[in-house]
Order: sequence, then C-alpha cells, then structure tokens
Amino acid sequence: RHVITLVQRPTITGDCLKMILGLLSEHNVNIVKIERMSVSSLACLQVTVSMPAGVESSAMQAVFLSKSREMGADIAFQRDNVDRWMRRLIVFDMDSTLIQQEVIDELAKLAGVEEKVKELTEAAMRGELNFFESLKARVALLKGHNAEELFAKVKSNLVFTPGAEKLCSTLKKLGYKMAVISGGFLPVAQEVQRHLGLDYAFANTLDVDESTGLLTGTTCGPVVTPQRKKALLAMIANVEGCEVQQTIAVGDGANDIPMLNTAGLGIAFCAKPKVQAATDFHINHQDLSAILFLIGLSEHATERLRDDA
Repeated sequence: RHVITLVQRPTITGDCLKMILGLLSEHNVNIVKIERMSVSSLACLQVTVSMPAGVESSAMQAVFLSKSREMGADIAFQRDNVDRWMRRLIVFDMDSTLIQQEVIDELAKLAGVEEKVKELTEAAMRGELNFFESLKARVALLKGHNAEELFAKVKSNLVFTPGAEKLCSTLKKLGYKMAVISGGFLPVAQEVQRHLGLDYAFANTLDVDESTGLLTGTTCGPVVTPQRKKALLAMIANVEGCEVQQTIAVGDGANDIPMLNTAGLGIAFCAKPKVQAATDFHINHQDLSAILFLIGLSEHATERLRDDA
C-alpha cells in the first residue's frame, strides 16, 4: 500500500482532485480510503491506495511530481509502511528554510558589500559554484567589521518561516530530536536553536581577532560543506540511537542534496530547481507545518496535542 498526500492552499481545487483520481483510474490503482487532514479548509487530503501488479511505484511518483508542478499543488507519494511511524529525528537547513533570510546576505548588507556577496550566494545555491570556494570568497568580504555588532543586528531581525514554530513544537511533543545544520554561521544558528527549542546546532564559525573583536575574513574549524551536512545527519542519528532511515531532512539549496538523499524522508522546501530535480518530496507552499501532513499527522491531531499540553 501507498499513501498520497495532496496539499493545495488555500483549498484543493476541483481540477486538482479530478487529476489525481483520473491518474489513479488510468493506472487501475485501487483507493482504500480518503482522509481529510486539514480542519479549517480542504487544504490537505490523504489517499491510501493499493497498487496493482505491474505498476512501478517509482513511475507513479514521477507522474505525481510532474503533475504537482502543473497544478500548483504539493503531492507526496510514499509507501504506507512502519517507517512512516518510526521517525525520530529531523534536521533542517537554516537559511531560506527555518528562517526566510540568507544570513551571509544580511551580514553583507550591514557591512556594505551586499551586491558582491549576493551574487556569490545565489550562484552557490544554484550549484554553479563550489560551496567551499564560494563561502571563502564571501567571508573575505566581511574582513574588518565588528563581529558582535553584526551578529546582534542580524539576530534581532530574524524572520522565521511560517509554520516553523508550529512544526517544531509539535514534533517536540512527539519526542523527536531536532537539529539545524547550516552552511551559515553559528551565532545565528544558536539563536534559531534557542527560539525553536532545537536539540543541536551546527554551522560555520567566523574567525575573530581576539584583541580587536573584528572579523579576520576567514572561518575557523571544520566548514559545513554538503558532505559534512550528510555526515552530521548520520552522526546525530548514531548519537540518538536511531537508524538513518528514521530521519527527516529539510532544505532548499544545492548544498543540502546529499543530506536530503541520505535521510529516510528528504524534503526539498521551496527549493531551487536543481534540488527539486534531485529529490522525491517537495513542499512549495511557504509553510513548514505542511511537513506534519507528510508524516501522517492531521491538523486535528496537532490541535489535540497542543490542547493536551
């Protein structure tokens, strides 16, 4: 059996529902049950289906991904097995995922080098530039600025992505461990960790001259590269005593791809085209709480968890 999760805001259109049912009929897929997952509006349905012999699940998944882009909906197609209920760890990218800004761009704006840094950031996120070299070039442009002042201003102006607090508070009640693994910078990652109640925060550290408090234009310690994100996911899973298959990863940039493809459920969130092409699960609505639907939790169940607390 498989589960189809259909999300479309503000409400699922008749055309979208007709398309889903038409595809199932065309491939002789049997509908076992249909459940409404949203409360206030018909924004999410979960359809449990039984696949006939000879129909490949990977082919169906590819069709749904293609149609989801056409319809402006998020459609996830997963196996309805015990893995969906055994997940214990979720890791997030930070910039443009948990928060709506790119921290290096915010630092650059305050340092007066915004345009130069933004060009490098966008090229790196599209996968056009090597992440390490791009980071090195961007950090060099911050040399000579006061680290404490820059980070204080950035932290005071963080804009959290809609649904981030709801998602994290709900998962915490369910016993999930949560981490932010960022190619950004540790002072901001730790602020995000504090605000959302996360268990771990990993990010890059900017080198600061101890005598002046000024940035030296370099990083210190290991850089959080795409491969290190993947390794940190596996390390946290090991520390928490769970299998990598029991993890969820969420990110938007090319540097998240190894992490997303390693996790049991890798979700490209409002992601760049290269990331969407490399992953099976996408959320393109700016609301992180939609992840709760993908793990089988209805809005009603979420509300009961909140009320019980």
